[in-house]
Amino acid sequence: MLTSNQPNHLSEIKPAPKRMVVWVFHDARPGHLSQLEGLSNRLSFHAHCEFHWFDITHKKLGVQHFLFFPDILKKTAKPDLIIAAGHSTHLSLLIAGLKLNAFTSVIMKPSLPLCFFDAVICPKHDNLKNSNRVFNTFGPINKIDQTQRNNTTLNKTLNLILIGGLSKHFHFDETSIIDQIKNICLKNTDTQWIVSNSPRTPQTMNKALTQLEHANLHFHDYQQGKLGPLQDILLKTKFTWITPDSMSMIFESLSAGSKVGLIKCEPKNNKRIVKQIRYLSDKGYLLDSVNNDAMNSLNNNLPWEADRAALWLLQSIKKRKHNESR
Repeated sequence: MLTSNQPNHLSEIKPAPKRMVVWVFHDARPGHLSQLEGLSNRLSFHAHCEFHWFDITHKKLGVQHFLFFPDILKKTAKPDLIIAAGHSTHLSLLIAGLKLNAFTSVIMKPSLPLCFFDAVICPKHDNLKNSNRVFNTFGPINKIDQTQRNNTTLNKTLNLILIGGLSKHFHFDETSIIDQIKNICLKNTDTQWIVSNSPRTPQTMNKALTQLEHANLHFHDYQQGKLGPLQDILLKTKFTWITPDSMSMIFESLSAGSKVGLIKCEPKNNKRIVKQIRYLSDKGYLLDSVNNDAMNSLNNNLPWEADRAALWLLQSIKKRKHNESR
């Protein structure tokens, strides 16, 4: 006898979804890994995927591999899709894609011509036009799970100050930055702050951060990792003050639902990164002065770009398969 949750006809039994094999080429850089993980997570949510990750800092593909393909890749399930991030991954992506007739997608503006890739996913500040081959995101993709970002204010118990480092787009004036950190603490004496450095923070700045003495400020050295992964911390963060030298840190903070203020650093130029920072400020996503009321009213309702990119990518693959079958 059939139970209520059993199909009563063979036609109601749906076949298992076809597995899509995905290869991921990466250069081990944290920012690129975050983008690839964010996209991979959403691909696996929308499709039945099997992932294989390859670190090109250990072994990258060259033109000779058209004839002598590495054994480790021969023994790996043939990919339907290959994705990569970082300029040093592009040649490996291209060779593997051509050799195995796989759909290829690169994250961020590639160093090779666009026509070499089936799909390009990049933030709009890279100045590529949307097309059948190009998908523009509002900012860099990251692995923040936005299903968790809508925590209540009560669950957001942390307040961060994130310090980057030397940049080709902004001056890193250590004295000015230290003064601004002091000002944040003095104007928010009832708020506890955690100030954290990053891999690019100069040693002189690290020393200055350890010497700050405010009852409502605690220094966290990222190398100790006591707070856990930054993405997890940001989901618990109400306010984040940040230097403007890292677009990935800014968009990770916004994606996590944190209210984001900018620590002022003078721009060195008026190029795309500086323009994007200015655009975010003008549109009310970022604050550039210590003002609690204004901070609370900031817009942090960003689209989930990793999810949008994954859906676009799956649709692009579907279109190519449809065209090939005609």
